[in-house]
Amino acid sequence: MSKKTSESPKDVPAVNLPSLSDGFYEVEAILRKRVRKGKVEYFVKWFGWDESANSWEPPESLICVPDVVEAFEESLKSAKQQKGKRKHGDSSSLGSAKHATDESSVNAPEEVTE
Repeated sequence: MSKKTSESPKDVPAVNLPSLSDGFYEVEAILRKRVRKGKVEYFVKWFGWDESANSWEPPESLICVPDVVEAFEESLKSAKQQKGKRKHGDSSSLGSAKHATDESSVNAPEEVTE
């Protein structure tokens, strides 16, 4: 078994990411995705801001948070896979006015196509 050593900070190249003082804001979460006029946009919840400040942003505006975008895309994929695995042959709920809510669809991120 080989021993892993981490690079010391002096060996890591400096990355010039924008700071919050440069007019950039911290992303708390990506809530939805849509395609508008052929371009992808993400609905962003900004950290420390009220829900009314949420905004649709192009991917170019989120280049500093690729991990957040990737996590959102993964959650979309898993939500689509879960949706595809539902039982369609269950006739017990036919004719019923009320249906049980599937929790995965309640908490799953939403993709919107316009």
